[in-house]
Amino acid sequence: MTKNNHKSSVFLMAAIALLAWISLGIQLNLLLEYREQSGLTVGETLARYFGYFTILTNLLAALNLTIILAFPVSALAQSLSRPSVQAAITVYLVFVALGYNLLLRSLWEPTGLQRLADELLHVIIPILFLIYWLISVLKGKLKFLHLIPWLAYPLLYLILALMRGTVDQFYPYPFLDVNKLGYTEVLWNSGMLALCILAIGFIIIIIDKLLYRRNQRAVIT
Repeated sequence: MTKNNHKSSVFLMAAIALLAWISLGIQLNLLLEYREQSGLTVGETLARYFGYFTILTNLLAALNLTIILAFPVSALAQSLSRPSVQAAITVYLVFVALGYNLLLRSLWEPTGLQRLADELLHVIIPILFLIYWLISVLKGKLKFLHLIPWLAYPLLYLILALMRGTVDQFYPYPFLDVNKLGYTEVLWNSGMLALCILAIGFIIIIIDKLLYRRNQRAVIT
């Protein structure tokens, strides 16, 4: 990577991290402002805030890039900057974007700051992170076996979301609402979403291999 390319990569990483922190802050502030209308305590509001896959995934991306930029030579930053980790976050963010825009966008029409937060979290940040992965992350290191560990995070989220729903009856997404759908349909929905994540991951790995081969040909010529 040339010096100019490195600077561009750092700038893009910083822009994504900043936008992620800003959008996460806006969304949290909105929920805290509306908590009295919904009769929730601050603790309950925070629990619901961190109950959304979108929030957790954008937080994951923000923390990842922030740590890499702030502590580039640390062991943690080196681990987080591995191509498999960067690709996994890309997969999750693409899933967030597709899930929201295909399944959830039509369910409501946010305005003002809520619209801004929604677009940042579900569209802008996923697109920017995908671009960052395409142009800045080392290619040729991904294997199809990575698909299996990449499912760990969404699977853990699903288990915790369902466990939490049995306690306070809060399900963050309509396709996970056991009270309305029952466990059979929720598990079916979850299986379909898992297949979607696998499909996105498969495509990301294919793109990784194609870009690696193109880069190798460019070096040879």
